[in-house]
Amino acid sequence: MFEVSKDKSLVNVANSILKHFDIKTFHTTYEKLDEVLAKNKGKTIVLTLLDGLGDTILKEHAEESKFILKNKFDTITSVFPPTTVAATTSVLTGKYPCETGWLGWRGYFMNQDAIVDMFNSNITATSTVLTPTTWERYPVKHLKDYINEKYNEECAVNLMGHTMFEHGKYDAKVFFSKVDDAIKHGYKYIYAYYPDPDATLHGCGNYSKETSNTIKSINDNLEQLVKNNPDVLFISIADHGHIDIKLCSLDEHSDLYDTLATPYFCEARAGMINIKKGREKEFEKLFDKYYKEHFELYSKKEIVEKQIFGYSTNYCHDYDKILGDYLMVSKDEYTLFFENYDSSGMLSTHAGGTEREGLINISVYNNL
Repeated sequence: MFEVSKDKSLVNVANSILKHFDIKTFHTTYEKLDEVLAKNKGKTIVLTLLDGLGDTILKEHAEESKFILKNKFDTITSVFPPTTVAATTSVLTGKYPCETGWLGWRGYFMNQDAIVDMFNSNITATSTVLTPTTWERYPVKHLKDYINEKYNEECAVNLMGHTMFEHGKYDAKVFFSKVDDAIKHGYKYIYAYYPDPDATLHGCGNYSKETSNTIKSINDNLEQLVKNNPDVLFISIADHGHIDIKLCSLDEHSDLYDTLATPYFCEARAGMINIKKGREKEFEKLFDKYYKEHFELYSKKEIVEKQIFGYSTNYCHDYDKILGDYLMVSKDEYTLFFENYDSSGMLSTHAGGTEREGLINISVYNNL
């Protein structure tokens, strides 16, 4: 499994932003970025997160991402799991997933015995909304909130690109024009999240023409924005990479399936599972028999001891309850699913233990 860096991860990037604005940090900063921010003191800072545009994908689409790669600053790591729910929340807060409670796409809530889609609070495969909602259970304070409080004015903003559509799809030109508007507004700090190429990658895969075109559009529109604003410091990152997948079903082996107390949750490539009491050893033996070649298995005790969800013991209020009995992490392209529970239509996804998913590029533009 790729190792989350203790000083060059998304958490460290976020804490460097806090330090730049003279705000108390939660964790170690990214020293190399601290130097850049210090040299560019007084400039507007735009931190752009391009969902899914990992380090490997950029290299594989080098022709389409020339401008981003020309301004490459470093290779850093995501958090674990390398997925949007966990990683973007870490960028927004400066905290690890174990601190925020936002571990993955799906969470398990013991009191309701329900698996819930975290971002929309829907009980999975239903339209029923969890009460209280996930946002009420795990409230987060963003970097922009700390900055606005510090300066006693609205000088920082989050721009969320998933709300910006053109003709029913994401459009990089529309998105970056909104970033340009925010710059002209006079904000000191702008966090700008764009949902592609992740959305395209899920449906089309890493090597499709659609993915190439999406990356080129992002690259070209970002280049135009940067050149139109030479006095602004731009930083671009991703939340994770992507891997084309092969599916394997957890319910294809009836003996193993019979040991499960719940469907898996968190992520398909970093799945947590609860086991019927007294059958843990049986599950471990069967899991090794069927899945050891493609997955690492961690007990709840190992999850905590190895600090898999973050280098902190300042856990969210019910950390022990939201962890599964076991965590199953993919080592290659194999990805878990349940029949009649998951959509198996995705060609590519993320959240597993490969470097392809966990390593991300950071580029810096208009650096003095």
